[in-house]
Amino acid sequence: MTYRSSSKLRLAVLTTIVQASASTATLAQAGTLPSMPVFRTSNLGVVTPHFELATSLPQVPVQLPLMATFVSDDPTADLRDVAGRLGLDDKLMRNGKGKLATRTRAGTDDQQTLTGFDSSGGFFYRYDHRLHAVPEEQPRLPEAEKAFVIATEYLLKHGLLPDDALAKPDLVSFHQPMLSEFEAKSGRILQSFATSIEVRYPQQWGDLPVTGPGSKLYVALGDGGDVVGVTRMWRSARPTNVMLKTVPAEEAFRQLKVGSHLSMPVGCATAKIEQFQLAYWSESPKESQRTSLPLYQIQGQCVSETGEGLGGFMGYAPAVHAGDFKLNDAPREADDVDDEEG
Repeated sequence: MTYRSSSKLRLAVLTTIVQASASTATLAQAGTLPSMPVFRTSNLGVVTPHFELATSLPQVPVQLPLMATFVSDDPTADLRDVAGRLGLDDKLMRNGKGKLATRTRAGTDDQQTLTGFDSSGGFFYRYDHRLHAVPEEQPRLPEAEKAFVIATEYLLKHGLLPDDALAKPDLVSFHQPMLSEFEAKSGRILQSFATSIEVRYPQQWGDLPVTGPGSKLYVALGDGGDVVGVTRMWRSARPTNVMLKTVPAEEAFRQLKVGSHLSMPVGCATAKIEQFQLAYWSESPKESQRTSLPLYQIQGQCVSETGEGLGGFMGYAPAVHAGDFKLNDAPREADDVDDEEG
């Protein structure tokens, strides 16, 4: 038999580097100029689908502040501190690509690895042989309510819960990675296991949520409710005195019909929008980021011409006017740090 784990689709991203004209000096005072993600559709060359709005459009203020993001001046010392809080060896190894790592009880079933990023201060911590172990039977995972309590107490005990995390039972989300056993010849799934339950905490800057690969705080619980991994890709931020004129949500919705700022399955005839929200963008933890723009995050489900459900789609749209900005699109591969670290 062969095992295959589910993974996220790696998407191509156009990172729009925003360069101001009249506002250049003011933005420069706030730090490096901000970037904004724009998904390149996987449906290129196919007619743009019909969009159905299955939710209400958000009420948008006339202006929103540019956020200044910041990390510690000494991320190496910070990671050593995290290692100490977790009871790990604080002798860090550097891989030459902006990563620091330490491994404790190497070569044993209790091996633990802590990996951090210089550019952001984000880190992974995991029990290497437990987090993605192939189970012989369904692990005993706690129910969501109990999982939230275990995860939150763990973060508090080790001083790993950021001040801007929304640590409330009705605000966190839960995810169960699945591992399937399938027959190699036919591809038929024989059985599937939920290998862990992840408690995922949302982040908020000012009055808006934060989205992007740099805004992740996950605690993974394994068999018996043991903590087997923590992902904290987290930047702090504060508002600057740079106020940006917003794009009305109705205008952003109209732009969906003419742009390729979406990632969606091929064959999508109708895109049912289930979420249309304002958010700030947090860049990949591999990248340095000094400022953040507000944007619209758009999510929903795709349906084919025959009514077949094709899965979800994701998109981003500008939430601030670009009249005074010169847009310079530079395509690069999207970072999915969850997949990279397993």
